[in-house]
Amino acid sequence: MTTLNIHSVLQRSEANGPGVRSVVWFQGCHIRCPGCWNPDTHQSDGGNLIRVQELLQRLLLIESDGVTLTGGEPLDQLDGCIELARRLRFAGKSVVLFTGYTRTETMARAAIDVLHECFDTILAGPYNRALGETKDLGILRDKMIWHLSNRYVDDDFLSLPEAEAIISGDQIVFTGLGLPSRRKDRSLSGQ
Repeated sequence: MTTLNIHSVLQRSEANGPGVRSVVWFQGCHIRCPGCWNPDTHQSDGGNLIRVQELLQRLLLIESDGVTLTGGEPLDQLDGCIELARRLRFAGKSVVLFTGYTRTETMARAAIDVLHECFDTILAGPYNRALGETKDLGILRDKMIWHLSNRYVDDDFLSLPEAEAIISGDQIVFTGLGLPSRRKDRSLSGQ
């Protein structure tokens, strides 16, 4: 049974893809883009090990429009990432993937038919601090948006809130595709 190394799971977000989404941050990233929002997710020896089936069951219990997979780097755990995404799509959830790999590198890691089967949209490319997080024409300026199904269009990503703060108990999670500042005390954000 496939096991994933997961940094954390956010049950509901409106700033990490279209609609209300669950977000899964993978633990471990070999790309390690300078200025990455999520340096806590880079080390492969951190995180929590969880079986794909257990994570899938947790995600399917949450009322959401879909799931966003981010990191760390989800494609560094390719087999588990593909298995999770395929099963989510089979269960009727949309799946958005954030990867630091380019489109060409992503296609070198997984066959195009597998990518079409598993993901509705992939936002591909390494984080580039010089380009910033400003959204332009439906994409983050440092990401290439790649629709693999007809579920979403560029405008679905342009209309997202740039950031959100989620308060749960004594924890505040700042997340989104374009956080307003680089505060050291933030928790997580989209890649």
